[in-house]
Amino acid sequence: MGDPGRVGTSRFLTLVGYFLVLLLLIGFQVKPSSLNTDSNLNSVAGSTQTPGPSRVPQRRVITPVVLTARAVSMSQINLSWTNNSDNVTGLYVERSRSPRGPWKRVVNVPANASSCANAALAAATTYYYRVMVNDSPYSTVASATTLSGATDRALGRLSAAATSSNQIDLSWSDAVGDVTGFKIERCEGKGCSDFTEIASVAANLTSYQNTDLTALTSYSYRIRAYKEGSHYAYSNVASATTSRSTIPPSVPTGLVANVVSSSQINLSWNSEAVDHGAAGYNVYQYGERIGSTVGTSYTVKRLTPNTQYCYSVQAFDNAGNSSFQSDVACATTKPDSNSQPENKPTPEPR
Repeated sequence: MGDPGRVGTSRFLTLVGYFLVLLLLIGFQVKPSSLNTDSNLNSVAGSTQTPGPSRVPQRRVITPVVLTARAVSMSQINLSWTNNSDNVTGLYVERSRSPRGPWKRVVNVPANASSCANAALAAATTYYYRVMVNDSPYSTVASATTLSGATDRALGRLSAAATSSNQIDLSWSDAVGDVTGFKIERCEGKGCSDFTEIASVAANLTSYQNTDLTALTSYSYRIRAYKEGSHYAYSNVASATTSRSTIPPSVPTGLVANVVSSSQINLSWNSEAVDHGAAGYNVYQYGERIGSTVGTSYTVKRLTPNTQYCYSVQAFDNAGNSSFQSDVACATTKPDSNSQPENKPTPEPR
């Protein structure tokens, strides 16, 4: 028989070896399964995960603002808006019969547009509009009511008569009935068409005086009535030409003559008191005209050394009117080595 202690130790080590082998075998069987489970979890998580905000490109949201709508006839409304978009790929106009919708896309306009017209509408009907750029939020809602048969009528005949060089009187007959007032438009020059609004008058008026006009100038006018947000049709175009002015410009003041050299004198007069009706100034030397200028200064050259010269100026306008001559200003050119002083009598103003 062997040693009992050694036999016990040997058996213990054998059992431990069997146990370790068993653990290794179990570990190889569990590890692939656990790896597959983790892989499946990762796959599911990957399929449902939402990318973080930092991965989503930020889109600049730009909204067309200040949308306006104006009825121009029984069947058309004109729209305009401020287009603030700098990278437009789509610009759409939607319309509804109610400010709450439902909305229908009615117009596709160019990307750089800021206005459009919506035609083929029903008379005396209110329409609501909004505009969208790309996929940005909608603009503000604007509305307008198409004209009715009554508001499509024009005024009675408009007439224009020039009463002076700077005034034209307008008159018309009110043939449209109940209105809020009248808007008056004007353009300048024969055959002009670029009308701009110059006044709005009350409904009980049928005449208007247009003042502060330019002499010998043709002006054309047209007028239309309005009621609340609707406009009536335009009147006929009436034209008139202001007459020639007979009022001369005021007399220039503050004339000064400054000696520069033996052959040059510079003249200047009061620029702060310039008559706005003056188109220019004539310059006189001893009562004889020597030149003209549109400004308030003049240079006289090629003068005789050591000689007195006296000057006056006169204002004139485009209608051919002239003022009296100004007060006289005198100066003596500088001497040179060979010159003798020469004085001439001071002329009286004309």
